[in-house]
Amino acid sequence: MEYDSKNFSDCSIYLENSNAQGDKIFDEKFGFHAIKKIDVMGISVDLLTNSKGDQII
Repeated sequence: MEYDSKNFSDCSIYLENSNAQGDKIFDEKFGFHAIKKIDVMGISVDLLTNSKGDQII
């Protein structure tokens, strides 16, 4: 995650977060934030992005 955050900081990056305890805190540590809830195979999960992703959705 650290490598990707550094080397792809100019790109929009999206993550799915299963809402497991601690996952969101881990993702936020690398500059990601939730932008909406999405359905993945019947399970509601958070879609997170870095600041570059805010420009697309």
